[in-house]
Amino acid sequence: MCGIAGYSLQADVLPNKKRLENALQIMKHRGPDSSKCWYSDEAEVGLGHVRLSIVDPNARSNQPFFSEDKRYTLIFNGEIYNYLELREELEKKYQLHFSTSSDTEVLLKSYMVFGKKCLSRFQGMFAFALYDAREGELFLARDFVGQKPLVYSLYGGNFYFASEIPALFALADIPKSIDKGVLQFYLLDQFFHIPSPLCIFENISKLAPASFMRVKNGKIVEKKRYALLEKKKVKKKVSEDAFLYKKLEDLKPKDVPYASFLSGGVDSSFICNGLRFHHGGPIDVYTLCAASESRDSDFQRSKFVSSRLSLNQHVVKVQDLPVLSSVRETVEVLGEPYFHITSVFADSLLAQVKKKHRVIFTGAGGDEIYYGYDNLLFLLADCFFTFKKIVPRFLLKSLDTLTKGKYGEFLLSERKTFKKSYYLHTFRKNKNRFLGSFQDEKTLSKSLDVLVDDFASLVKWKSYIDLSYLFGLFYENSHSLIIQSDAVGMKNSIEVRALFLERDVIERAYSLPLHSKLSFSHLREGKKILRDSLCKYLPRSFVYAKKIGFGVHSQYISSVEKRYLPEIQVALKRFEKREVLETPCLKHLFSDFRKHFSLIMKLYALEIWFETFIDEKKEN
Repeated sequence: MCGIAGYSLQADVLPNKKRLENALQIMKHRGPDSSKCWYSDEAEVGLGHVRLSIVDPNARSNQPFFSEDKRYTLIFNGEIYNYLELREELEKKYQLHFSTSSDTEVLLKSYMVFGKKCLSRFQGMFAFALYDAREGELFLARDFVGQKPLVYSLYGGNFYFASEIPALFALADIPKSIDKGVLQFYLLDQFFHIPSPLCIFENISKLAPASFMRVKNGKIVEKKRYALLEKKKVKKKVSEDAFLYKKLEDLKPKDVPYASFLSGGVDSSFICNGLRFHHGGPIDVYTLCAASESRDSDFQRSKFVSSRLSLNQHVVKVQDLPVLSSVRETVEVLGEPYFHITSVFADSLLAQVKKKHRVIFTGAGGDEIYYGYDNLLFLLADCFFTFKKIVPRFLLKSLDTLTKGKYGEFLLSERKTFKKSYYLHTFRKNKNRFLGSFQDEKTLSKSLDVLVDDFASLVKWKSYIDLSYLFGLFYENSHSLIIQSDAVGMKNSIEVRALFLERDVIERAYSLPLHSKLSFSHLREGKKILRDSLCKYLPRSFVYAKKIGFGVHSQYISSVEKRYLPEIQVALKRFEKREVLETPCLKHLFSDFRKHFSLIMKLYALEIWFETFIDEKKEN
């Protein structure tokens, strides 16, 4: 885990080297072990790197990292989990020699041999920039599901990039103008963040997952996806749990201590069970607990799992959480408005984790790839789209007329645009929340089109249940799958590893037949594969019991209301003056704090973002 930043300038532009150093200082939390800048001979290209040492902690693997002939210079954030396998191939087949035991050197030499095709060979999470001095060109890429961030700006005819938005602002005087359509996106009920490739700043973009680009003289000369999500034939000789446990072994760090989250749910229990096989003793696990342990059913589940699997459990009490400071710090690091309850939980757990460990495992993504939500609605939607094929369109239009347009968008939409129709429907339903210059359905629709088009370039499938879960994986739920792991993890200088977010795991999961993931006697719980595997180690009645989730969430909200309500109200009083939402609406929200908790905290995070990035701009 690290942070990267750099630039590619026009030939006649003089660089400000101090700015790159400042950008690295802003990202020091991402890499407290090493910080270094490099500049090309004419200084039209600058690359900077801060390092959190995980693989080969030796200084010989610090970055920027150079090829022997100095043609290539690499800065890299992330981990290549199959680097030992790739190294063996490069040594035996291509007679290459290595001076380190790092995945960084393997990445560099893989590019030297395979070019951009190396991206499809990598298993892991990564965002990197590689400069080819002979071509005078930067090559940048991001991992398949977007676990590692990469933001960039084409400003003043120059190209700037970084791991975080605040570092990008340190590189150049990029205007902090708001993309109003994207801001409306954040205010939708379904989103707690700004999904990639969108950005709340007009002059900044995010490189989409599974994408690369080439940059020369401050201009992007090529940008495209390097892979589509494909369904592949699954080898039945290897069981699912054997495949996953082998993959988990590949993810396990070899040079630093690690631990795992344990919530008591299926996903984290599966991860902990797999890790203990290869650890050679009890592993450390971290769990959040409500003030009243007896009323926290999730904690009781985690306690049972920990006991049965002989885990070393560490418990963090919910009443001790520094809620508002956690929200503020995460927004300041991310550079965009963001709030989700699980991120505050993770932040508090990670503050304890970093005292002993550098890597933490999470079950993030299990719900999305093994269908862990309420599947009845998804299956009904699948049936609806199949039914539509045999119904004349004029009949659907007539039904739209009869319902006075209330359901017309759903009736007439296609699979790939169904989500957009749903979002616009909820926007209109709640439009009393929007005011002034931010009330514009056309700008919101354009932002939605970006996601629809991006999704269409990634997935070509037709099953609605597949498409809906995949949309959740890449866009809707990246607030907890991606942002929580990277922004919150790196804020605490901890690497978060997620088995269920690996490309080969995702592709294999979606290639499996529906009945292997869904038990029709437990349709709403899903994740049949993981549950059946755990039944070998835990009672079936326990594994298939519905996870209630009572305890932490309710007591947490109560604690926030008791400790922070006045401060939140003062912040939202300031927010009222911005005329983003109607004043009566805000009063209504505070009439029932617990019911509207998520929206209130989203608005609090938005106000913090305004104060940090927009008001600061005005002062300067």
